[in-house]
Amino acid sequence: MPIRSDMIIPATKLRYQLTKMLPKIVGNQYYTLTYKGYPRVALVDMEYLEKLERNRLFDEATQEGSEMFAYYLKSIGKDINTISEEEANQIIWKLANDENSD
Repeated sequence: MPIRSDMIIPATKLRYQLTKMLPKIVGNQYYTLTYKGYPRVALVDMEYLEKLERNRLFDEATQEGSEMFAYYLKSIGKDINTISEEEANQIIWKLANDENSD
């Protein structure tokens, strides 16, 4: 993620600027705080942070699902790298319907 130079505040100057900064941290706006000249932490809008966390969890679940699907395909003698998208969709549809029929 690129860091905007106008949004970087050294920690030593933070206490003086915090009251000015907080109202500006809305949506995807953020400030990067440095320590000894290196980016250390960021001040972000809580709703934006929650959105980032939801996206991270979704990405992890997607990755885990992909790994599980590849493992399942291997167990039925298929290779995730060689089956067609149509065949993969048919397998997923069948799995979903088999699960829903229980």
